[in-house]
Amino acid sequence: MWDMRDRRRQQTFTEAVDRFYRDVLERQVPHDGHRELRQHIANARRRTNQWGYSIGKEHRESARKVDLAVCAIGARML
Repeated sequence: MWDMRDRRRQQTFTEAVDRFYRDVLERQVPHDGHRELRQHIANARRRTNQWGYSIGKEHRESARKVDLAVCAIGARML
């Protein structure tokens, strides 16, 4: 299980967010236009931490999901 309460995992994920962002800008991320993935990425908000920027929901109770954005980043970590 990937527990984001672990600070090392937060750092690792933050680094992956940065790589994913750069890869998107360089058009290195394939995307077939999947509507839900596009919406989840649009819902994601930048979250500052001590290692840079991560992503999250706009607020804890938000109904706007970001799960697929997190999965897209996580898949590229493998």
